[in-house]
Amino acid sequence: MPKIEEILALADFVVILLPLTDQTRHFLTNRHFKLMKKTAFLLNFGRNQIVDNQALLTALANNEFAGYITDFPKTELQNQPKITLLPHLGGNTAEALTSSTNLALQSLLNFLASGTIQQAVNFPAVDLPFDSPQRITLYFANHQTLWNAITQTLSSYGLPINEMAGNTTKEGYSYSLINTDLSACNLQQILQLPTDLAKIPGMIRVRLLDSPANIIQTSN
Repeated sequence: MPKIEEILALADFVVILLPLTDQTRHFLTNRHFKLMKKTAFLLNFGRNQIVDNQALLTALANNEFAGYITDFPKTELQNQPKITLLPHLGGNTAEALTSSTNLALQSLLNFLASGTIQQAVNFPAVDLPFDSPQRITLYFANHQTLWNAITQTLSSYGLPINEMAGNTTKEGYSYSLINTDLSACNLQQILQLPTDLAKIPGMIRVRLLDSPANIIQTSN
């Protein structure tokens, strides 16, 4: 694999898309700029601190390369003839805002209808085909005996666990989906089940959902 020094000596355009870490901070500095072609352009869309700005200004003043383009418009880079500064607003375009709004709305509808969670900040991602008449969603703090209590509660109602997804921990909390069938339960049992599950130590939130397919058939 070519070394960075070899790439800098050959490239007409050097594009930086790296995250900022201890290893990438000031990744490009004086000695790197001296290796670049005088006609080359450096484009930084990773993070500002990956490039040593003071070394950059010196290199451009000495015509060591042709120009710098970045969307991190720091004060020291402004009003420099060889530097093009772009707004750091990729997420604020009309297209991005429309797409993110639609995505947020669809994610909310999916959660309300089927309990699935996708691309959430504070919840683990959990998805499962809703192939059963009902579904139980569980949000809980992890501890060793919780799942034993959950299975014992479901067993006492004679409920099958047709499918299950989740139980992925995020910051000490988990969220799970359980597909089941409540057809053998009477109305009083159906109303009591979430209450009994909610009494389990560590349980935070319980929801009992009907399959969207069942709701559509009922409404018809």
